Amino acid sequence: MLAIEKLDYLIEMNKEMTLRLRKLEQSKYQEYADLKEFAQISGLSYSDVKEKLMTNDDFHRRCVRRFDNSRKYYIHVEKGLSFLERVLI
Repeated sequence: MLAIEKLDYLIEMNKEMTLRLRKLEQSKYQEYADLKEFAQISGLSYSDVKEKLMTNDDFHRRCVRRFDNSRKYYIHVEKGLSFLERVLI
């Protein structure tokens, strides 16, 4: 019985650690949005974000990042919006 109780305890601890890691990852990427999310936030169309912003070297250097083991590009929302504001004004 003790072995089963220890196993149950370890399984429960594993679940808790997995949840904590997920929360940590979410907070780490909280300031970033993928292209679709940034298009919704900024009010631009997805094609404008993809074809016009992502091809701008200055925007790409300042606002765009790729996280570990990811194929997606993520845009820092605050920096991206301030860049758009500077360019449009």
